[in-house]
Amino acid sequence: MFREMRIEDCFHSFLTDCRFACRQLRKSPIFTTVAVLTLALGIGSSTAIFSTIDGTLLHPYPYKNAQRLATFTVFSAEQFRAWRFPARAFVDFKERNHTFDDMFGLVYREVRFTSADGTEEFSGGSVTPGTFESLGIPALFGRALTADDYRPGASAVFVISYGLWSKLFHRASHVLGSTYTLNGAPMALVGVMPARFQIGGCDLWLPLDITRDTFVPGGGIESNEIWTVGHLKVGVSPESATADLQVIASPSQVDDRIYFPPHFRIVVNTLNSQSVGDTFKLGLFALMGAVMILLLIACSNVSRIYSSRVLQRVKRNLAFGPPLAPVARISSDNCWLRVSRWHPSVALSVAFLLFAD
Repeated sequence: MFREMRIEDCFHSFLTDCRFACRQLRKSPIFTTVAVLTLALGIGSSTAIFSTIDGTLLHPYPYKNAQRLATFTVFSAEQFRAWRFPARAFVDFKERNHTFDDMFGLVYREVRFTSADGTEEFSGGSVTPGTFESLGIPALFGRALTADDYRPGASAVFVISYGLWSKLFHRASHVLGSTYTLNGAPMALVGVMPARFQIGGCDLWLPLDITRDTFVPGGGIESNEIWTVGHLKVGVSPESATADLQVIASPSQVDDRIYFPPHFRIVVNTLNSQSVGDTFKLGLFALMGAVMILLLIACSNVSRIYSSRVLQRVKRNLAFGPPLAPVARISSDNCWLRVSRWHPSVALSVAFLLFAD
């Protein structure tokens, strides 16, 4: 009973304070306008930059366990050599590694897309089994490529990106199941991927099961180059994966000197670390610091304006001998003033926790 009375008293006091604050704001429209605009500028700019940093640095990819997705490149004498590999090297990496849960590959190819409206050329990607399962994003409409699509004798199918779906079909859903001609062969459209699904930057994806003897025309140092992406095992660092792949690739120097020249070294990097360049990353952090300073200035200005109003009210009320209620209001004002001065520190703490994550 006593606890319920305390809760009711606190709630009543809160409502009373809110009504008092509203009356004070109505009495001083200029102060209210300045305070609201100042805080809106600081909070709005902070929200905008934090959203940008979250989308580009903290969570740039929407894929499942995106923080463990990694690619690798080959360097020779500190010079970049290759980031795509022949089929035999891809199969060795996939089957013999001890640091990845799974690997999938993508072969870039130009695709001539023929429909009733004519023929256009788009960027396509032939992907290995398990690609869509590893990325963990379902199709927006229809379905993604599955294991059945890779079996011998399976119907030829493909899926398209959200951008290509919007461009060619104006987001019409009835195109699913329709047959189109891709590079002279009829194929059925079975799915449309979401807008953020942009693996490889391709417009459409086709199934391709790769063995050591697979040959697919493509672009690069030579045909049949495969861009390889792997899911690092839990707790495995890129450095450990680098050492693992280095051992696997060493015997390939005999047959693939164009990809694995003498004194080569493999470097594994996560996709998140490659989402933006170092210069742009530093620029974002500098912008974040500037916005934090702007937020501090905004909070400081509002606190300073409010404190001057409180002091004026204190002097005015003391001059006339204030009763108990106004004194209580003054104390309440001072309490809220102290809280408002803590606000910048709270903002900094939240920012620190975000980047620590």
